[in-house]
Amino acid sequence: MTQHANQRGVAHVNDTELYYDIAGAGHPLTLAHGLLLDRSSWDDQFDEFAQQYKVMRYDLRGWGDSAQEAAEPPFSPRQDLLSLLDYLNIHVTYLLGLSGGGTVALDFTLEHPERVDALILVAAGLSGYPLRMTESIQAFIGQYYGALQRKDSASAVEATVRLWTDGPRKARAGRCAGPRAHHGDIHAAHATAWRPPGAPTAHAPARTARHPATWRGHSADADCGGRPGCAGGT
Repeated sequence: MTQHANQRGVAHVNDTELYYDIAGAGHPLTLAHGLLLDRSSWDDQFDEFAQQYKVMRYDLRGWGDSAQEAAEPPFSPRQDLLSLLDYLNIHVTYLLGLSGGGTVALDFTLEHPERVDALILVAAGLSGYPLRMTESIQAFIGQYYGALQRKDSASAVEATVRLWTDGPRKARAGRCAGPRAHHGDIHAAHATAWRPPGAPTAHAPARTARHPATWRGHSADADCGGRPGCAGGT
């Protein structure tokens, strides 16, 4: 599907850069992607939603085209979203968040209820609650980080897509080829850009993301210490 953005650009807010696309007309609808993904993960929905709404999707700090500094002071993804909405003169919006983006959306709505007139959460996490370490997640962590240490990005991507796109209970025959390929391309950029903690870097190139090795759970009023989204899950 071809995306027809009426407006796209970069917002220079909070000493960072947030990339966004806008399409359609009508009531604003803001899309917050899951962690390990970027705004292109909404490709299949962007044009469809734009037929009825003014749709805005953006890359959270540390993902996609948004700023990729290797080291940052503490920041709040909620404040980033607020500043982006102000920059775009979006005063109230429907807010749809997926997974880690859903965590951001929920926290943002609790903090700024006057800016959100509908909240839609898809597989969202809850701030302040640690990620439940199931056998599937433990196996994923071992496979994923082991592959990254070996610089085997293909195996890292396969482990990521198998858990977060296929789902741990889905048989190979039931997997969806389209989303699998799309998400695999996004994850490949993340895996290729990964560097071990403490590796000296200045700025990563566009279309990559910091690796989530330093994620941690956080309370609803805590800011993020350089951790994209600060939420468990994707």
